[in-house]
Amino acid sequence: MIAGLFEIFLCLLVLFGIYKLVLEQTALHRVKRFYLLFALIFSLTTPWLNLEISSDKIIIPTGEMISETLYEVVANEQAITPEAVSPPEVTEAKPKTRINYAPWAIGGLYLVVAFVLLIRFGRNIDRLFTKAKNNTRIPYKSAEVVLLRQPTVPHNFLKFIFMHNEDFKKEALREQLLAHELGHAQQRHSLDILLVELLQVLFWFNPMYYFYAKAIRLNHEYLADAMVLGKFNDIANYQRLLLKFANRNQSNEMSLACLSNYSLTKKRFKMMTQQTTKMAALVRAAILLPLLAVTTLCFSLKTKAEAIIGNNANTLISTIENSIFQENKPELHPLGDYKYLRTTSTYGMRKDPLTKEDKMHKGVDFSAKTGTPVIATASGTVEKVESLKGGYGNYIQIKHDDQYQTLYAQLSEMDVQIGDKVEKGQLIGKVGNTGHSTGPHLHYEVIKNGEKVDPKDYYNATPDTPTRNTKKIK
Repeated sequence: MIAGLFEIFLCLLVLFGIYKLVLEQTALHRVKRFYLLFALIFSLTTPWLNLEISSDKIIIPTGEMISETLYEVVANEQAITPEAVSPPEVTEAKPKTRINYAPWAIGGLYLVVAFVLLIRFGRNIDRLFTKAKNNTRIPYKSAEVVLLRQPTVPHNFLKFIFMHNEDFKKEALREQLLAHELGHAQQRHSLDILLVELLQVLFWFNPMYYFYAKAIRLNHEYLADAMVLGKFNDIANYQRLLLKFANRNQSNEMSLACLSNYSLTKKRFKMMTQQTTKMAALVRAAILLPLLAVTTLCFSLKTKAEAIIGNNANTLISTIENSIFQENKPELHPLGDYKYLRTTSTYGMRKDPLTKEDKMHKGVDFSAKTGTPVIATASGTVEKVESLKGGYGNYIQIKHDDQYQTLYAQLSEMDVQIGDKVEKGQLIGKVGNTGHSTGPHLHYEVIKNGEKVDPKDYYNATPDTPTRNTKKIK
């Protein structure tokens, strides 16, 4: 999650840098509008883009050289001795670790701030619609002019053009003001602002959205100014008109509106005289397109290495598992010394003891007295500690590594919490008769690569085979 948010921030930063470098000072206002909207949308998709390419193939040698090399590496790292590779003894449960409240605090802070901003966002929209409803409205071409009794900066929201009724009465002001605001309405600039405002609510912690909001609003004014000058062709008179409204106060809900009074009035004046020739536009395009292509590839391509494993691949994998990952492989019996325990249900199809229907049983059941200690069959991290009325009842699930997980169900007691680190042989709970159960027993499952497999392939449970050097738990 954090990596994805950082990727969004980085993508926005790079695309905004390209905008400042190549487009901002040009008169290509329509291109700039499209580019800024593209940057916002593309940045949100980058964490999910996964165009894979294959890197150079890695050839893994096989045969005796593998065994000898692997043995030397492991021996040098771990100094293998009979004592070092023997299974650890069953240990008593360690003191429960404290719950990490930092993620909850951060998540709570995010939700509180986002909720406050969302309420303000909705309130501002409601105020604009309320103003349109409670004041006189006059149809004007494809929009509606809302006449306000209080002096205000002319502004637009969706199809509504808000202006002071005294300004509307002055014909010299009215035509140019309405032409400007009609430009906002016809080009649907309010939709751009609604999008960026909503993104600011959801990603309020990302400062890049505030820079994009400022750039989008300024470009909207450039577009509307261009429409007015194209119609009246009187820059000096239009600039004097803008200065007349520069000092009028703006209300909070105007953050969602397209304003004729923008804080960067000087930039607007400069842009009114700016011209971009066709040759200059082609040069900018020649610079922009390769930069965009490289940026898109950088944020979308994921490298995937291909490995070629020669003969004896299964032997190699098995050797690695047994030599390096033995602490994380569930090879102990969950009840410690199981020599005298009875297996009541094996892995595979069986008749459900309650429903009498044929069902797949994806674990092994061991009959034992309530309170019999249950141990972790490998080292790992507790990822689930739950209590269900049916099904597993009280159960614990431990993640040992990216390959193995184990599950212990129908417990009477659970002595670990989510997030606890447990060692192989550590006490984690006690046998019970909870959930979908007809008597005291332990239901045990082994999950490999997301699939539930037969646990007996790991602890080799037979009536004649005791556990390996494990102490009985008191």
